[in-house]
Amino acid sequence: MAILKKKEELDGLQIDNDVMKYIATNVKSNIRELEGALTKIVALSRLKKKEVNVTLAEEALKDLISPDDKKQVTPELIIDVIAEHFNITSNDIYSINKSRNIAFPRQIAMYMCRKLTELSLSDIGKLMGNRDHTTVLHGIDKIETNMKKDASMQNTIDVLMKKINP
Repeated sequence: MAILKKKEELDGLQIDNDVMKYIATNVKSNIRELEGALTKIVALSRLKKKEVNVTLAEEALKDLISPDDKKQVTPELIIDVIAEHFNITSNDIYSINKSRNIAFPRQIAMYMCRKLTELSLSDIGKLMGNRDHTTVLHGIDKIETNMKKDASMQNTIDVLMKKINP
């Protein structure tokens, strides 16, 4: 509560005590997540032009607070998260476009689908725009090789894994 009060004071906010209690009791991992939760609620409040209350807080933090409702990791979820991360559309990943800014995220999607789902290489290929299983295998190998050589690549994969399955 003290951390949230300090953040409220520093940001010049007026947040109801019930909302503060809701955040404090449901977000327990670390200070950054506490402050992030408050920021997320305020942002949603401004976006929807609604007053900050417990209902709005529940809506804003539903993905953060209910990790017990284990998110079903689907290929669609993986592709959506990767597309958002690389600032492209899901349709770009499914497309035949071979430009680097599309092919690279597609290869990451292939890698993540293989690691996080039970899909076969052929099924992943079909999902990624009717690609052959050897194309999928090549994409996965390329990502694994890059991860060994490049720490930033490993970091990118770690970030995406956390976004997909916190």
